[in-house]
Amino acid sequence: MVKVAVILSSYNGEKYIQEQILSIINQKQVDVRLFIRDDGSSDSTVEIVKELCQTYSNIIFTNKGKIENIGVRNSFLTLLDYAVKYDPDTEYYCFADQDDVWLENKIIEAVRCFLSTDRNILYFSNKTIVDSNLKIIYNENIEYYNDILEICWGAQASGCTMLFDTTLARIVLSNYKNINLLHDSLFYRVAHIVGTKIVFDRRSFILYRQHQANVIGISGSTKTNYNWKGLFSKSECFISNLTYQLLTSYSDYITPSSRQYLELIINYKHSIKSCIGLIFNNFAWKRSLKLYAIWGGKIVLHRL
Repeated sequence: MVKVAVILSSYNGEKYIQEQILSIINQKQVDVRLFIRDDGSSDSTVEIVKELCQTYSNIIFTNKGKIENIGVRNSFLTLLDYAVKYDPDTEYYCFADQDDVWLENKIIEAVRCFLSTDRNILYFSNKTIVDSNLKIIYNENIEYYNDILEICWGAQASGCTMLFDTTLARIVLSNYKNINLLHDSLFYRVAHIVGTKIVFDRRSFILYRQHQANVIGISGSTKTNYNWKGLFSKSECFISNLTYQLLTSYSDYITPSSRQYLELIINYKHSIKSCIGLIFNNFAWKRSLKLYAIWGGKIVLHRL
């Protein structure tokens, strides 16, 4: 049976965490081991997790004797690093939020996508957005195109729907500490630049709960607009700096075609040639993108 490690960072999740843990433990046709790290809860989350550990031997509570806050990103990635070292035979990994509910076939359906290809992949899917009582609000319908331009904007892949293998996990963990991105956004971008095949599943196997205490929620927009205003603004260099961090941190793994594109982003402020090359690069045209508006320094790309 396929071994899958689920990575869950908890924080003041007493209201919903037990329901989520049970939905993970009850996954069908996979050998699940659930790794939990608490990020400084002040409610009864830790007690709930400890109690469940006594019932289920496949729950590993990694910091039950040292509860401290290190932030959601570092908590997830520290926990993933622990899980990778815990059992070298684990084949796949996925992230889990503390307040959702997983359908019992969530993991196995993702695993089947891996088994159907001979390439390393990053899997993610749509979500079913529900309220605090699990009543459906709407079904997510992501408009997904899979091009490298997406490293410049917010990642469409939610960590709670991802499944990835040991290869990608080790690459990301090799040098992530200087990159200021949430764990799932980091994985999505690194997968793009190192040649990992990204597989998007339009189906949903998760009830994505929205409530007032969400650390990260959902805006309702599932369409990616490529807005270059920030990229070319004199006062905003976040994208350029982020790209530089990705290039230098994962230089040994980046594909030649991705490297060329990343260098255009990094050098656009210092080179007219790079600036023009960035707009009219092969990636944009090969992905059938249409440059449709230039106004007041704002450049927006929409796909045909």
